[in-house]
Amino acid sequence: MKFKILILVFFVSFNLTAQIANEKIEEEKIKKTISVLVEGWKQGSGKKFASAFTEEADFTVLFGMHIQSRKAIAEGHDFIFDRFYANTVWALRPVKINFLSADIALAHCSGAIHVVGETVASQPAAVPLLVLKKLEEGEWKITALQNTPYLVDELSMDGDLAKFKNWIGENRK
Repeated sequence: MKFKILILVFFVSFNLTAQIANEKIEEEKIKKTISVLVEGWKQGSGKKFASAFTEEADFTVLFGMHIQSRKAIAEGHDFIFDRFYANTVWALRPVKINFLSADIALAHCSGAIHVVGETVASQPAAVPLLVLKKLEEGEWKITALQNTPYLVDELSMDGDLAKFKNWIGENRK
């Protein structure tokens, strides 16, 4: 009986170790996809930036505009790179990656845009949430990106939830 339990423990721990190792490999692939966003931004290339997305991807901009499709994401980013964000860098990094299944993951990120050569801000300007899908060939692509402004410092009310609720009540229209 002890031998059977020992064998069972061995197989369970072996399986768990293999699963953790596989998740680390998949996390690195996801980080590589996120680095395509950063590199595309740095190059000022909407096409390169959008290559990290699936063809049918959804992108919700910081101010709420919803863009659909890789083509529209590329065109929109070419527009902003040519005008508002020329010579800028998006310092984007994954903070936490959660696997919802073997082929769907959430990446919680932190990011700030700055002019080339300037120091990156200590606080993020945005905290994008990415939904990634693993394609048949094993590559991860972004299927949805929700870009959310980081307002914690301005609205945290020192962590006092009652103050925050009062602030919301006072500022409702």
